[in-house]
Amino acid sequence: MVVIKLLGDVGIHLNGDQDFDPQVKNNRFYSFIFAYAFSGFEFAYQKSFFECQDLCKLMQKINRSKLGKILLYHPSVILPSLITYYFYVLPDEEAYEYTGKAYDTGFTDTLKDQNKCVPLSTGIWDGVETVQEAYEKKLQIVASKLKLRIGMRVLDIGCGEGGLCHFIAANNDVSVVGINISKLQVERAKQLCSGLNVKVEQKHMMLITGTYDRIICLGVAEVLGSGKFRRFFEIVHSCLADDGLFLLEVFTARNFPLPVKDKCMTSLFGELSLPYTIDLIDSAKNLFVIEEWENLSKHEFRTSIERVKMLKRKENEDECERATEFFFAWQAASIDSNLFQVYRIIFSKI
Repeated sequence: MVVIKLLGDVGIHLNGDQDFDPQVKNNRFYSFIFAYAFSGFEFAYQKSFFECQDLCKLMQKINRSKLGKILLYHPSVILPSLITYYFYVLPDEEAYEYTGKAYDTGFTDTLKDQNKCVPLSTGIWDGVETVQEAYEKKLQIVASKLKLRIGMRVLDIGCGEGGLCHFIAANNDVSVVGINISKLQVERAKQLCSGLNVKVEQKHMMLITGTYDRIICLGVAEVLGSGKFRRFFEIVHSCLADDGLFLLEVFTARNFPLPVKDKCMTSLFGELSLPYTIDLIDSAKNLFVIEEWENLSKHEFRTSIERVKMLKRKENEDECERATEFFFAWQAASIDSNLFQVYRIIFSKI
């Protein structure tokens, strides 16, 4: 069969004895991959049509080979990506339905494991070994990059469950505003930050107002789609003090025409469309100066691997957990093969 040959050509053998070999449990596995390529792989794993002891290694072997291109550039994958990239503009008033609602299912709780944090943001792994330590180091580094001073106003766009808001307010004499589209995460952030100089609001990132000395956006700008990046940068520019700093962490696709939309991402995180690196530069043109540009991809690779390990330790994974596991295994492999990068960029106003 075509599927068996394509996998065999890159050293992957169905029902083989290597830890990365898929163990087929349902013959619908073949038809889904043949018809839907990469998206079919996702769905087949989510539905338990196959098992794999080392899903990360399987994805890495696929992405490093010609098979990866065949799966990614299949019409069922590339066409929706191109349509989304060029034409997708989500109305602000529909943001909750298409993005925030996904987080209100509580699926991120599957990643908590024994940690206090939900490791959706990229951890920093220099000199640490656990997810909790990597997350705490991330908070320390972000806070230090902001160069905070007494009395400053800080805005955290897409504040999650309030971890960064809490850290900044607890360790600095500043006021913090956190915004998030998810009702559930806003309530959790309010509880975490109770008693601190923190205000948490349910609000879409395109509706921010006020003036802030520091603005932070960690790993949430992707939900905008490339068509809104320039407008988002303009809004941030209008809300940033003249001597302020804007710290952005963002996933990017390497270059056109790499697929920038994925069904697995959409089912878990709502509508996502990764920008290309050039989109960031074009969006900042005549608005911001780039003060610092750092590649965090190696840290996100390790973070994604750890997320997969957390999910693997769970017994009787449900479909949502299996989809999440597949997504992070694929994400790690995509970073490993340089299809995606994660950047931390610090901007100042022109």
